[in-house]
Amino acid sequence: MKVRRSALFLLAGLALGELFYVGAFEWAARSGRLAGWINRRPDKLRMEFVAVHSFFPFHVTLRQLDLAVQSSRVQWRATADRASGWIAPLPLLARRFRVEVARAEGVEFAVRRRLDSAGEAIPPSSFLPAIAEFAPPQAPQRTGTTLKPLWSFEFPRLAARDIRGLWLEQLRVAGRMRGDGGFSIRRRAEAEVEESRVEIENGSLTLAGEPLAGEVHGSVEVSSVSYAYREHRGFAALPYLDASAKLDGTAFAGALLRRYLARMPWIEFDDGPIPVHSDLQMRRGVLVAGSTLATEKALQAIRFFGFEARGIAGLRFDVHRDEQGDRADLELRYDDFELRRHRAAPVVIAGSGLSLVATTRDLRPAGLPDDGKVRLDLGQAHVVDLAGFSDLIPSSAGLAIAGGEGEVHGRLEIDKNSARGELKTRLSKVELLSNGV
Repeated sequence: MKVRRSALFLLAGLALGELFYVGAFEWAARSGRLAGWINRRPDKLRMEFVAVHSFFPFHVTLRQLDLAVQSSRVQWRATADRASGWIAPLPLLARRFRVEVARAEGVEFAVRRRLDSAGEAIPPSSFLPAIAEFAPPQAPQRTGTTLKPLWSFEFPRLAARDIRGLWLEQLRVAGRMRGDGGFSIRRRAEAEVEESRVEIENGSLTLAGEPLAGEVHGSVEVSSVSYAYREHRGFAALPYLDASAKLDGTAFAGALLRRYLARMPWIEFDDGPIPVHSDLQMRRGVLVAGSTLATEKALQAIRFFGFEARGIAGLRFDVHRDEQGDRADLELRYDDFELRRHRAAPVVIAGSGLSLVATTRDLRPAGLPDDGKVRLDLGQAHVVDLAGFSDLIPSSAGLAIAGGEGEVHGRLEIDKNSARGELKTRLSKVELLSNGV
């Protein structure tokens, strides 16, 4: 009986303790004290929510969460329709905020560089995510000479469902996604991304407002070693990252080529959706052999030096290994093509095998670097109507080309400091007019 009575007393005590805990938490939440405790530094952190509950000690559930954080250089914002997590109590004694398991639904995340001044407006042309202005900086409060260790934040197991958007500076991914992973920030000095995976069910990619791809599906995996995130931001953090992406969808080849070949403004590309398949691997910030991206063949057009080439072509990007090491090749190759002075003009050259190839050994994921080389080759081509070149002759010469045909071979190579090429023709049936005769 005594054991039974003790058990009843224990259960009653636990029940009363639970009721007291729930009541105290609800009072703190509804009175605004909880929000006040969290937002003690509104110049650095701002958390808002419609409702928050904790029916078990150290387990918290929030609805309509809106969390924004800023450092000296970066601002980020995360919103969720619903979020919950189990907070580990013992690490709090060592100033470690550790959420053992965190779940969120209806998620959107955005990160951008911090603006130069608090009142600076974001120009629409920047295509950066909008994050509401933070409170003015607070003066540091002196609490004595004792220096407390900085807090660490650890989220070893994160599960996000119904991710609607990820906005990283000017790169925006929108659609239906889900993710699992984790990260930690230690003493506000080092960061580490644990093995994380984002699965895209159906999404779209835009960069600086320009569409890159649509109907995207597949997965992206990323992880990192521990690194000093304050010293290495943006692309400077790539040497600490490993990542892989297996994505299929519909790419806008013109947008991709313009970004990659930004150093070659004399080449212009048409936009058009083309099915694409990719399997890219990055280790410590560089692409590795076996990485590939390829589009299916489709009608494409490029313009260079006042000409337009149009025909069925495929785009392919490969990283492979040769006797000198790893190398990346980007190739746009035409089966059959027609070359005109402009889109409405008659065909002047036709053939097969026209190709544009860009090569580099700098395998960082960015545009074509300074060591990159570009080669433009006409392939096997013949002159259809030489009269189409008549406008290249100055009118003061009094000459005009009435007709002609023949074979033509051309090749142009450009690197950082030089350009070289050749053009060979073998013409027949050439007709010239002098002053209209």
